[in-house]
Amino acid sequence: LNKTLKSINDGECLFLYTQKTALIEDWTNLLTNYNKKIFYISYAGQKDYLTIGRCSEFNLDSKKKLLTLKNLSYNIHSYGEKADKNLKIFGGVSFDMDGSSYKPWDDIPKGSFFIPEFLITKDNNECFISYFTLLNKNSDIEKISTHYTRSLEDFSTYLNVSCQNNLKFDEDVPNRADYSNIFNKFSNNIIDGTINKAILSRTKEFSIENKAILKNTHSPCTTFYIDLLDSKRFFGSTPEILISVNNKTYNSAAIAGTLKKEKNKTSTVRLSEFLDDPKELLEHKYVVDDLTEKLDKRSDKINIAKKPELLELDHLYHLHTPISGTLKDNSHILDLLYELYPTPAVLGYPKESALEVIREHEPFDRGWYGGCVGWFDLDGNGRFDVAIRSALQSNRKLYCYAGGGILEDSKEGQEWDEAELKFKHLLSLID
Repeated sequence: LNKTLKSINDGECLFLYTQKTALIEDWTNLLTNYNKKIFYISYAGQKDYLTIGRCSEFNLDSKKKLLTLKNLSYNIHSYGEKADKNLKIFGGVSFDMDGSSYKPWDDIPKGSFFIPEFLITKDNNECFISYFTLLNKNSDIEKISTHYTRSLEDFSTYLNVSCQNNLKFDEDVPNRADYSNIFNKFSNNIIDGTINKAILSRTKEFSIENKAILKNTHSPCTTFYIDLLDSKRFFGSTPEILISVNNKTYNSAAIAGTLKKEKNKTSTVRLSEFLDDPKELLEHKYVVDDLTEKLDKRSDKINIAKKPELLELDHLYHLHTPISGTLKDNSHILDLLYELYPTPAVLGYPKESALEVIREHEPFDRGWYGGCVGWFDLDGNGRFDVAIRSALQSNRKLYCYAGGGILEDSKEGQEWDEAELKFKHLLSLID
C-alpha cells in the first residue's frame, strides 16, 4: 500500500493484493450467511470463483450498453502471490434487456457487472484470496489495512454457520389450464408461419424462511449464485455454456432436445431413438445453425461436431453439439455475448418474432432467467453460461424457472412434463 501510494500523483489506481489461503472445501455457509453481496460460480468442479463485496459496480439499462464495458481501463498495481494485472470483471445480463420489467424484477438492473472487493479463487486444489481497492493520494492506508485483516477473520467465522432450507410450495404460474391456453397460442403462431419455434417458460413459486442455500454438486453443470440486491439473489445450475474465450480460442455448444431418464438404466435402443428423433433434431438444429452463422463471421477457424452427442444429467439427457474455433484479431468476448444471446435454445426462431410472442403471452417477466452469467477480462477473454435451471429469491419468496421449446410437432403434456424434470434438477440443488 505504501509503495503504491508513493507512485500516485493525480487520479486513482486500482490496488490488487493476492495471497495464498487454506483450501476451502465447502463455501456453502459463507455463500448464504455473509452480509455483503456475494457472487459465486463453479465450473463443474474445475475452477471456482467466490467474490465478496463490490469495489466498483456497473449497472446496465439496455443491451447496447453492454458494449461500453469494452472501454474499461485501469491503472492496476498488483502485488503478492500470483500478482496479475489481468483484471476479471464478474456479472451477468437478463434475458430481455430491452423489454419492460415487472415484479419481482422491476427494481433489478437489466445487466450488472462489478470488480469485487474480495475474490477467492479455487483451482487445482489451491486457494487464493485477492483484495481490490481504489486508491488516491489521500487514501487512509492504516484504515484499509485494518479492514483487510478484519475481513479475513470475519470470513472464517461464517464458514461454520449453517441452516436448512424449508420450502413450501405455493403455486405454478401459469397453472395447468392457463399453460394449455398459452401452449395453443404458441402453436397457432407456428401454424400461421409467424414463428418456427418458441420457448414457453413456467415458474414454480415457493415460500422460504431463510436465505436460500445451495448444495454442493458434482454434476457436469455450472453452479452460480449472485446477490443482485440486498434482498434479492439469483442462482441456479446450468448445463449450457454460451461462450468462453482464451487468447482468441473459443468454445461454445448447442444444447436443445430433452429425454427423460428412466428409473432404471435408459436402454440403448431408447437413447438411439432419441438421437435420431426428427422433432428433437429440428429443435437442436435451430440452435446449431444460429451459433454457427454468428461465430463463423468472427472466426478464422471453426469446428463443429457432425452429429449431436448425448449430455447426461441427473434426471435427463440433452442433445449436445460442441463448437470451437479461433477468433479474428478484433473480437472481444462482449461482442460475442452481445451477438449470440439469447440463442434459439432459450428464445426460439426466428428470434425477433419469437421474442414478440413471448412478450405477448408469457404471464411473467423472465428477468435474468435465460440471460447469462460469468466474467470477462480487459483483454477480451472470459466465459458466459446461459442462466437456465435457475431461481430468484425475493425476501421470503422463491421463484423457480424452467421451460421448453415448442415446435409444430410438440405435444402439450410432454412439454409440461419436460419442464417438471428441469424443475426437479433445480430443486435437487436447493431442497
